[in-house]
Amino acid sequence: MRKKITQARVAPHLSFFKDDFLKKWGLTDYTSTKEPCVFFGCTSNFDAIQKHEGFKVIWSAGPGDNIDWKLLNNKSNTAILTGQNKFKIPPEIIFKQELIPVKDYSRFKPNVLGDKVYYYSGLDNLGGGDHNKFIKDIQDRCGYEIITTHCKAIGDYKGIGWLKENYYDKCFINLNTSVSHFPLRYPDSGMSTNKELGLMGRLSVMNPVHYNEVYKGMIPYKAYSREAAIENIVEIIKMEAKKIGTVQPAIDSHTITTDEWLYLDFYQKR
Repeated sequence: MRKKITQARVAPHLSFFKDDFLKKWGLTDYTSTKEPCVFFGCTSNFDAIQKHEGFKVIWSAGPGDNIDWKLLNNKSNTAILTGQNKFKIPPEIIFKQELIPVKDYSRFKPNVLGDKVYYYSGLDNLGGGDHNKFIKDIQDRCGYEIITTHCKAIGDYKGIGWLKENYYDKCFINLNTSVSHFPLRYPDSGMSTNKELGLMGRLSVMNPVHYNEVYKGMIPYKAYSREAAIENIVEIIKMEAKKIGTVQPAIDSHTITTDEWLYLDFYQKR
């Protein structure tokens, strides 16, 4: 009989994903320090990870969520699961580079491309100041309206249905300048948006740093100067605008969509 992981501890800083994550994989909330466990999120899960005695799968939510892997207890009974590019870890730890759904993505399906550009602003509300001007310059030159959520706090977010209906469905491309010197923002933020819009047939204009080995559907842009970035992004937008009114194939970056990753023998294969 194959041993399967049935519990998970979702880190406090990822509580937004908790219910959807547990439901998606049929996992129960963390109770046993001796039974195998998935730790979704690293930084605010660190103490619990260190105290856990059984086998542990540590799912890093991104480069900003990584911890000092050398400090981990019980390394030989530990696996790291991540969609990030491969990075160095102590040799005793098992490393699995996989991109696995954190929730049910079935609502994100190809539909007719709208006529607007969606801009991923996270909770920055366009980042203020120079970033406002950066995006406005792109909009003025490309000739297409750029829409974004204008969320300043988590409480402003009205749910995924609202986001899809009012933004995703209306766009034909996703603009993510989270990696740009004009201005510099958080590296590789907005990857969930990349996945969701990809499944709807929308490409993302962005320069990935930590995810280019796994993620699909990204169009890199020139970023050696502010002017070069604007010019190249406008060129890409105009090219993708030719698809407005069409339905494009889904772009699925997930490498595993079954529950195979929850079985312990999955981690015996390096």
